[in-house]
Amino acid sequence: MSLSPTIRRWTVLLPLIVLTLAACGSSAGLTNQTWTLTEVGGTPAVETAISTLTFTDGTITGNTGCNGFSTTYEETGSSMVIDPAIAATLMACDPMVMIQEAALFEAFGNTAKFEISGSELRLMDDAGGTLARYSSESE
Repeated sequence: MSLSPTIRRWTVLLPLIVLTLAACGSSAGLTNQTWTLTEVGGTPAVETAISTLTFTDGTITGNTGCNGFSTTYEETGSSMVIDPAIAATLMACDPMVMIQEAALFEAFGNTAKFEISGSELRLMDDAGGTLARYSSESE
């Protein structure tokens, strides 16, 4: 049985499209949106402190729910290194928020990978363990 020209064309193009999308990695949805912390170190985010981050051109900016911060990152495919030298304001807040902030900054320093699944961003260590989870309204 002979395949139609359209089916033959898609037989060639579909694998190329899939490979092209895979080469883009998960980073396609990383930038141009604000991510909101849902969990850090296995502990749910403090509900009264909205912690956010945004990735833009090698820079992460955000708020821990207490202090604003900024640092740089490098991302290749699903690998990510976040610079542990974080510039942050120095306000004192509720002790639980300060504990969350310290855990978050530690998670940034240990990040080796990331994964985006739907509207969820996971920052992970070398072994693939989840350090922090974020969500976004857009996908």
